[in-house]
Amino acid sequence: MIVKYHKGRNELVFALIIVILVLISFVKFTDFKIITENFREKILTYDLGFSRWHNISDAKLSKPDQVISALKKIPSIIYSNFAGYEREHIEKLEIDIKFLDYKKILLDRDMAIKNQILTSPHTVKATIKYNNKTYKAKVRLKGDLSDHWASIYRMSMRINLKGKNTIYGLNEFNIQKPRTRVYPYDAVFQDILRATGNLATEHHYVKVIVNGSDWGVMDLESHVGKEFIERNKRKDSIIVRFSNEEGWHYQKTNRNYASKYYRYSDPILFSKVYGSSKKFDIINRQRYTYIIEERIKKNAELYDIDSYTRLLLLAKLWGDMHVLYENNIKHYFNPYTLNLEPISSDQFQPKNISESGGGDVFDLIGKCNEDYAFIANEPYQSIKNTTKYLSRLVQNYQATLDKVDYAQDFLNKHHSYFPLDNNPSVEILHNNAGISKKMGKKFFTVDDQCADVIEDDILAKWRGSKYSVPQHVQAYHYDNGKIHIYNLLPDTVKLLGIRVDNHKFIKLDSEVLGHNNISYNPHIVDTSLTNIFDDRIEIVTQYQGEVRHQKLYKTLISGIYNPLLKSNVSNFEFVNKASDKEWVIPRGEWIIKSPMIVNGNLTIKPGAKLIFEDNAYLVIHGSIIANGTNHQSIVLTSKNKSWMGLYVYDSTLDSSLNNVVIRNTASIKHKLLTLSGGVNFYKANVDINHSKFIASTAEDMLNIVDSKYTIKNSSMSNSVSDALDSDFSDGYINNLVIKDIGGDAIDTSGSNLKISNLRVSHVIDKAISAGESSNVSISQCFLEDIGVGIASKDGSHVLASECNIKNVELAALMSYVKKDFYGNPSLNISSSNFDVDAKFIRQYGTKLSIDDEYVPYSNLNVDQLYNSTFMKK
Repeated sequence: MIVKYHKGRNELVFALIIVILVLISFVKFTDFKIITENFREKILTYDLGFSRWHNISDAKLSKPDQVISALKKIPSIIYSNFAGYEREHIEKLEIDIKFLDYKKILLDRDMAIKNQILTSPHTVKATIKYNNKTYKAKVRLKGDLSDHWASIYRMSMRINLKGKNTIYGLNEFNIQKPRTRVYPYDAVFQDILRATGNLATEHHYVKVIVNGSDWGVMDLESHVGKEFIERNKRKDSIIVRFSNEEGWHYQKTNRNYASKYYRYSDPILFSKVYGSSKKFDIINRQRYTYIIEERIKKNAELYDIDSYTRLLLLAKLWGDMHVLYENNIKHYFNPYTLNLEPISSDQFQPKNISESGGGDVFDLIGKCNEDYAFIANEPYQSIKNTTKYLSRLVQNYQATLDKVDYAQDFLNKHHSYFPLDNNPSVEILHNNAGISKKMGKKFFTVDDQCADVIEDDILAKWRGSKYSVPQHVQAYHYDNGKIHIYNLLPDTVKLLGIRVDNHKFIKLDSEVLGHNNISYNPHIVDTSLTNIFDDRIEIVTQYQGEVRHQKLYKTLISGIYNPLLKSNVSNFEFVNKASDKEWVIPRGEWIIKSPMIVNGNLTIKPGAKLIFEDNAYLVIHGSIIANGTNHQSIVLTSKNKSWMGLYVYDSTLDSSLNNVVIRNTASIKHKLLTLSGGVNFYKANVDINHSKFIASTAEDMLNIVDSKYTIKNSSMSNSVSDALDSDFSDGYINNLVIKDIGGDAIDTSGSNLKISNLRVSHVIDKAISAGESSNVSISQCFLEDIGVGIASKDGSHVLASECNIKNVELAALMSYVKKDFYGNPSLNISSSNFDVDAKFIRQYGTKLSIDDEYVPYSNLNVDQLYNSTFMKK
């Protein structure tokens, strides 16, 4: 919404303030840094219609000329603030913090100014008011460097809302002055990257008031979390960050020869799991273990090569690598591919690149640093020589280049919030794109990892200097009792022992050899400390007379491996190899005793019957073509009570299930691979026709994710939970029968689905559940003996006609909000029949109409609904 924005102030005073501030804003900080910062940020609290001082000057000019260009613009800014100007509507966000708690934040700021970096800030309670709602929250100061907190006004804060509450769909987010994210360029960079399919932070703008003091318009930036992942159409999983700020802090306070050979904060050895204090179950513990171990092995299979490549290429086209610093990238572990995907944030303003390929945008990765290196080097060193990286490089480059064309639209969108800024231009990006084409292979080059071998003279200097080092080793404890200890120093460290729970001490009195600056070889200690010992174990070491206690983080799980990595289909004698990536299962009855992994396309011939033992399953990294006939169907079933099911993923070719019977599935739970469906399709389009899904103990009998699908003339029956779960997919269903289901018959999340001629009966929960911004159209449905007929929730929109709904336990139709960050849903049904006593439940604020007449709203308690009815899971 565009609104007219007015200000009324004394013109002379206003103009004087502007002139003074513009003059000092271009002066390099000296001893008056804090005073200067306070003054210029105080002026920006008045919300003058521009984002930062830099954006009203001509950046192409010299510093003195920039000041003159800004002064020339002041009259028009003054006039616009009195005459009024149009801008995008901006909501108000109020933060109330008690006096003593706010004092803690100010003390953290004082300490950060003293140390030149923020470390271990206090988290305090706060009350947040936004859009006529009040939230309990926790807040803290945020930001490593002084641009976040040098001024007492407009300090950067991390805000975590209590419970499941969200603002802009975020339970946790940051507020900061636009300048700290180089407005509007970081926001535009992330918009472009997100358009390529990558995960990237989002930016919104709010008018912030802290304890009654107006801080002006600030940038509200998404922080990674469950809600962020869900809104970006990914399944819940762990998010990690590599390295930390400790090495950075050490470099700032200890300028010596040590930094280069001291593995303090080494991104291979140091990592953090976001939200692990809330939930760190066995599945996420296994995932974290795998990430740690594969990073140490430097295994390229750990990474989603396409998404890391797109991030690198856009950074190069942008002319700046700041977005690739370790503190600016989080990594999401995709539970379907078992790969890491980058989540990017904090990019600088674009810079011109040259055909010579000079500058850090081309040589920072792999560069030999004289001190602490903070660039995300390891993923690119691992993937750059792989076949997949090289074969898809041009394709990823073109995909990234195509989205750069959206840059001007994104710039215009963000500029609408600060209309008195200079008009932003994408000229630099277009120039860089042209240069990149001329550079050829040079543009894509990633320098080799630079690693000096620790020679005797280097070790002699280290020993002679007697550096004070805060940490000697990094270590990991495994559930089998083994502890892997990595020396952070190039010199031998004495291992005194292991302390448990601050009182039990296990004496060792051994040595851990120094690292060679190239490999990562652990010193392994076998202990009786089996099972989980999170944050309970300390490694006690001594070096040059100084004793250090290093507390261990999360216990890791022994014996973890990725079952997707090794194709073993050739081990099954009955499977014929048609070509390099084509396999065929002929007609006949075949016993499958162990997991079958196919890296390629699999065809199953009519008349084939696959009988799986309990722990067996079928995974296809490609397509499945299983086309039976009316007289010769294809059967996938269990030898005993159940088998672990079918998983098809990441296929460029469409799959087909025709005249197929899939019976007695459970979900795949094998080492690192844990899926919810008895049958799963992920990024694999599929056509299902004349097929039957019978008996499943999985969470979803059929789970389709990020795919296109059709289901025709088929049936699904006897599932202990949901029958069909459609996530982030586009589907068409015609003539489907679903019966005897313990959960939902059809459950959608972020999907577009068209349904016709659907029959559902004997369902405990909902016949059709549309959620998480789904769009569902239904014609001709018969729903009987069910908990709820049709439910539209969480920003979904459902249109239904010609439906017969009878014998419902709770309601024939429902519209309600379970997750507030999706917005209000709607459900419109017409030309349909219901029981005489059928109930219709519309939560206040949602839309539910029958033949264009709204159903009266009710005060529905959704939390109670999911805790005390059949919806409880």
